[in-house]
Amino acid sequence: MSRFLVTGATRGIGRVLIDLLDGHEIIAVGRSASALAALPVAQRVVADLADPSSLADAVPTWDRLDGVVQKVPPVVAKPQVEAAVYAFNILSATGTSILIAAL
Repeated sequence: MSRFLVTGATRGIGRVLIDLLDGHEIIAVGRSASALAALPVAQRVVADLADPSSLADAVPTWDRLDGVVQKVPPVVAKPQVEAAVYAFNILSATGTSILIAAL
């Protein structure tokens, strides 16, 4: 069985991927503990990947990952969209990198 890390797992594409990866071991990452609790996954990580400091207590140890799905949507106000989306993508990628470094 393959092990996948899915960020943004509680809604949208991330949530759909949980169903599509049925039969695999899934580690779901999301900001809402209650939304994560409802998912049929092996592990849940409550964290805001746009805030790497939120990962301090959330970083588990894994012996391997077979795949990573980085699917975290930005939520921004229109006037600052470009800069905010860029910053969000960089920060959430940093957060995912911290989780992967736990290997």
